[in-house]
Order: sequence, then C-alpha cells, then structure tokens
Amino acid sequence: MKHITISYITSIIFVLIFVENFQVMANESFFPTVKQFEKKIHLVDNKTTELKTKIFGTDEIPIYLLECYLNAYSHEDKDFDYSGDFECRLTSLYSKDSYSTLLTEVNNQTRDWQSRGRFFVEDLIGSCGIYPEYGKIRNFRLRNMNLTIEVGDLNIDTGSSAKNQPFNRDRVKDLFLTVKVASDMSATSEIAEPPKYLEPPNLHPEDVILSCIQRNTIEDPRPAT
Repeated sequence: MKHITISYITSIIFVLIFVENFQVMANESFFPTVKQFEKKIHLVDNKTTELKTKIFGTDEIPIYLLECYLNAYSHEDKDFDYSGDFECRLTSLYSKDSYSTLLTEVNNQTRDWQSRGRFFVEDLIGSCGIYPEYGKIRNFRLRNMNLTIEVGDLNIDTGSSAKNQPFNRDRVKDLFLTVKVASDMSATSEIAEPPKYLEPPNLHPEDVILSCIQRNTIEDPRPAT
C-alpha cells in the first residue's frame, strides 16, 4: 500500500511538471518570435507626420503593423479613431483580434483611445515627461516581445493658432520618434500588460494638467517620499 501511494504521488508530480512545461511551451509558440528592430524618425507637422512600419518575425515574414501619427486628431481612418497630440496603434497581420489596438491593456476595450499609445503634450513635459511608462518612454510587453515607443525633442506650438484649435489640435510642430522591438518570451499576454506604475492622476478633476509625483509600483502604490 505504501509503495502504491508513493508511486501515485510520483505520477501526480510528473503530470504536474509536464502540464506546466507544456503550458510554457504553448505560450512561447502561440505567438511568433519577433526580429529585433529599431527605427528613428523625425516627424514634422504638415510634412512627415506619420510612421507606418511592419514588424517582422525571425522568418522574415511581417507579423505586426505599427502606425504612429503626429497631431493624431487630424488623421482620418475608417477603422480607428485617432486622437491625442500623438498616437500609435499596433495591429496583427496574422490573427483576427477583437481589439482595435494591441497596445491596449483593457480586456473589454470599448474605445480606440484606451491605451498608452495615445500621447498628450501634458504627458511629455516637465516631471510628467520622465514619469515611468506614461511619459516620453513607454514599454509595451505582449506576444513574446517588448515594444518601446520613445518621444523626444518635442517642439510645441504655443501661439494663438494652436490655442484656438478645437480639442487642442495641431499643437506639436515636430518631435523625434524612436521605436524599438525586442524578443521577450516572458511577455505572453495577448494585449499589452499593465505597467508596474500607476497612471498619474489629474491635478484637479476635469483638468488636463497631471500630478506627476513619482509613484511606487502598483504593488505598493503609495507616493514615494
């Protein structure tokens, strides 16, 4: 009886180990492995206002499309409602998804703007510009990859023409955009994982100005001292 019990326990342990390893392999093989990639571009209002680039797998087959637009409010697209002073959208070329952008962290996404792929001027200046994952540098971990979007050297139109635009449109004269893609087999989410930092709150209700006091991670959301 003792021998049977030991054998039974050993079998259970073996099965559990097998299942765990199978799940890991399944997660790693479910999404294609991306080819490392980096691109820098100078976006200028009324000139070079967009970046459209394909992200390739290690087999040289295109698997994702990344689209970014300066003064995104002005860009018209029948499939996506771009907004913000700058916005990026990521879509799959090999799968049909219910999400309008894979950069969303919202499982039940209902609006195109529900992602950190949308940038406002207020997010990119002062202390907000260096706020982790919500400022100038944002990382998106998903589908066996890490996608980094970095905005730099922002040149803002502060004249009356910009102030009088509806919804604060066409406020950015130019910026430098850097996009980096790297393989990350630990990133197994179908859409972007939530970042480890809390989103900076508005300084006042219904105010676009943010309170970018440095915060700790979501696990310990108290303001840093």
